[in-house]
Amino acid sequence: MAHTPPTTPLKISSSEAGVNVECPYPPANLKITKSSGIKRDKQPTESTPKDTYEGGDAYYTSFELLFDTAEKGTNVHAEYTEKLLKLMEAKEYDSQSRTPYCKLDWGPLNIKIGNRQPFKKCILKSIDLNFVLFLKDGTPVRVKVNVTFEEAEDAAEGQNPTTISEARNLWTVTEGETIDWIAYKEFGNCRYWRHIADTNNLIDPKDLYGGQILRIVPLPYVMEIVVDTNLHLPDMFSIQLHDDKVEWVDDSRFDLGKSVEILVDNVSLIKGEITSIEPEFGVHGRASLMIRGYDKSHRLHRGRKTRTFLNVIQNNQTDMEFLLTRAQRIGFEVYDTLGTLHFVKCGKSRGNGPDLEWGANLRSFQPRWVGPHQTDKFVVNGWDDEKKQVITAKETPNSSLNQGGATKTGGAAAKSAFQKSASSVVVSHPVSTPDAAKAMAKALRDNVGTEYFQAEGLAFGEPTLQAGYKVKVERVGTRFSGNYYVTAASHIYRDGLYETVFTVSGRHPNTISHLLESGTADSQGFVRGVVIGLVTNNVDKKHLGRVKVKYPWMGKDPNGAEIESHWARMAPPSAGQDNKGFYYLPEINDEVLLAFEHGDMNRPYIIGTLWSNPDKPPKPNNEVVKSGKVNERIIQSRTGHVFIFDDTAGDEKIIIRDKTKKQEVIILAKDNSMTINVGQNYELNTGGKMTINSKMDSTIDSKAKVIVKSQATTNIESQAPMTIKSNATMKIQSIAPMNIECSAPIQIKASMISVKADGMLNLEGAVVNLKGSGIVNIQGGLVKIN
Repeated sequence: MAHTPPTTPLKISSSEAGVNVECPYPPANLKITKSSGIKRDKQPTESTPKDTYEGGDAYYTSFELLFDTAEKGTNVHAEYTEKLLKLMEAKEYDSQSRTPYCKLDWGPLNIKIGNRQPFKKCILKSIDLNFVLFLKDGTPVRVKVNVTFEEAEDAAEGQNPTTISEARNLWTVTEGETIDWIAYKEFGNCRYWRHIADTNNLIDPKDLYGGQILRIVPLPYVMEIVVDTNLHLPDMFSIQLHDDKVEWVDDSRFDLGKSVEILVDNVSLIKGEITSIEPEFGVHGRASLMIRGYDKSHRLHRGRKTRTFLNVIQNNQTDMEFLLTRAQRIGFEVYDTLGTLHFVKCGKSRGNGPDLEWGANLRSFQPRWVGPHQTDKFVVNGWDDEKKQVITAKETPNSSLNQGGATKTGGAAAKSAFQKSASSVVVSHPVSTPDAAKAMAKALRDNVGTEYFQAEGLAFGEPTLQAGYKVKVERVGTRFSGNYYVTAASHIYRDGLYETVFTVSGRHPNTISHLLESGTADSQGFVRGVVIGLVTNNVDKKHLGRVKVKYPWMGKDPNGAEIESHWARMAPPSAGQDNKGFYYLPEINDEVLLAFEHGDMNRPYIIGTLWSNPDKPPKPNNEVVKSGKVNERIIQSRTGHVFIFDDTAGDEKIIIRDKTKKQEVIILAKDNSMTINVGQNYELNTGGKMTINSKMDSTIDSKAKVIVKSQATTNIESQAPMTIKSNATMKIQSIAPMNIECSAPIQIKASMISVKADGMLNLEGAVVNLKGSGIVNIQGGLVKIN
């Protein structure tokens, strides 16, 4: 089979020197060398050699590079080799004079040697330039470059801060011994076999033989460092140190609350504070110290609070739960970056991470497209109580969220694959304005859309591979190659190996706590059932019959203020259009019963008012209930005005009575009668006709004057005999002519009758009789008869 040379470019970079060179023609041959560091002397009087460990050398690599700019006609030295020569210039770095550290990035050089990748941090030891092609003007356009790079630090020999410098001893292997048993005997734990294998560069740790010499060096102080970055949780870290000498456990630098920053290649992974110190004192004299901590956003998870903001209540939530609930409704996210809290729109990249190539710096990658929950329509419905109409917001999938090599959104792909359109509809989250509905629809769209693209990956340590960063994945096929938005990334340094595990899961944390708490009232501030409140404000400037209440059972906010609701709508009987309904606003400090729209405490409704021991009902139960039947229904005002509906058998009645109990209307059902009692004046006014009909006797009885007055004709008419009787003087008076007219005889009878006129008096009739049982006098200045 013909040999196929590698095609991936080799990259040489140095952040200290500002050099970044990509070699278009990777080397055809690669040499890596290292010496053991064991000196073997032959003593004159001894028949066997004696081994002495003097410290191992670093790793070296040598190869040849070719740079060619003939087709472009540019200066190959200026474009490439001049930059490489900068790596040979010694300057002051980290308070010492040396050449700059550089990094080699190429598949064969990324291989793990022992417990590390030696050429991730190295120096250019030598360089040889051989220019072989020039333009006519002498411009070099092709050069062969022979380079040798040396590992900057020999980690296995204890030269960096994570290890101890001196060798502990040598171990001569006895036939049958295994490396994990040797680790147990030396370090008290068989898990440290890898440390022995890496120290001795064992290719196959299981292949030990009798007489083999193994170097046993102390375990590095740092056993493990883990940094977890996550879009949905506080970033956290853990540091495990060997502490056999019990020197770290009492170090004040590891006190709770002390600041910690972990950097790799001058890139900060986390800036946080210590929250836990966990020493472990084990058998065989082994001890370790585990230090754990979070970024400062963990403080927002400490303690639950209840307090009121403008139109919004933080209901027994941590500050972070409250912020996350607000953010999730409108498509935002909350996170901490190096001590600064951010509340920003979701999907905004925090930066660009590394390019990841499978087979090079990307060790494994498991992407997937998840279609079952994908929809192509997103609808949010709500209710506008001011306009009394439905609020609807609609969105379609957002193609800008596509990841990898996807050319379709999750919704479009699912619709095409399953031959059916589907909708995600939200009706259980109250929204009161079109803008709020629109924001929630977009958030729903993005939440569902990002769930379509999921992946897990494992890479060699990459400090810029962090949550919130975009990374480019290559060589995984057209379908899955492309950019991905990292949801979580764990940086793990363990047993000398640094690697990064990352996850792509969109807006979904994929954590156990999220699965357990998702949608619960506790985490989102929702309220189950009904609650008690006390009215604090009944002056609604919009005049919609709303009130505000406080929740005494919640206590007070951190500032000592009462927890007060937003304006709560009333639910009285028969309320509705045309201004109808029972209009009974509760008084300040009245106890009321509240429910919440879909459990959202920011959407309260008053469904009733309550009695209690201090606030008793109008009457005791034993006065209104007889033999298990409720005889009285009562409506009573604050000052004592009352409506009583009395269903007592045989004495049914309706009573309307004012607070003085001197004015009342009593309607009796048993004899169909009504009594109106008035303590003082009684006035009855009508703007039109007034008729009083009675099928039986009618009596107007007054202890004082009775005045019947009319501005027009007054008629008193009876279909039967009528009697006008006065026990005292009776006077009939008119300032205009008065006629007494009867179609039958009129009799006027009295002990004495006087008829007097200031003018003429006429008595006229067909027959006129003047008759007296006694004397009849007719007297006048002149009397004419006939």
